[in-house]
Amino acid sequence: MGQTVNTQATTITPSTSPKKSFDFKKIPWFVWAIAAAVILLLIFNPFKGPNTPKEVVTEFMEAFEDLDEKRIKKLIHPDERDIVDFSGVPKDVKVKIIEFEEVTIEGDEAYVVVIAEMSSKKLGLSEEDDFEFELEKVKGKWLIVDGL
Repeated sequence: MGQTVNTQATTITPSTSPKKSFDFKKIPWFVWAIAAAVILLLIFNPFKGPNTPKEVVTEFMEAFEDLDEKRIKKLIHPDERDIVDFSGVPKDVKVKIIEFEEVTIEGDEAYVVVIAEMSSKKLGLSEEDDFEFELEKVKGKWLIVDGL
């Protein structure tokens, strides 16, 4: 009985088709612009706003120095926004926060005492004083309800 043996070896060679690489040059410029804007917003979120009572008071003091009524009103409880008045504040007022003496948070209420220096060259004035703020959390946002 004769058997036939196949002496040919079968070799399998991998496909040598070239890999297609992604061509970044084909992405339109406006897609790059949108991607860059999204990354910048994630890093430097200008819409975030202050998240803590301390940050709200700091933002308030900076807005006060800038005499920025619009910014201040965003930091104050809606029921208190009508009392914002800069008529007696010198245009060159400077505010420098020295320290936060007290920051107490109890639930949705907070009490902040900040030591700050207020000065005006026009009035020849430079005073260090403590400023007290009461804040309330409204819809997840800290707002000043009473202060200075």
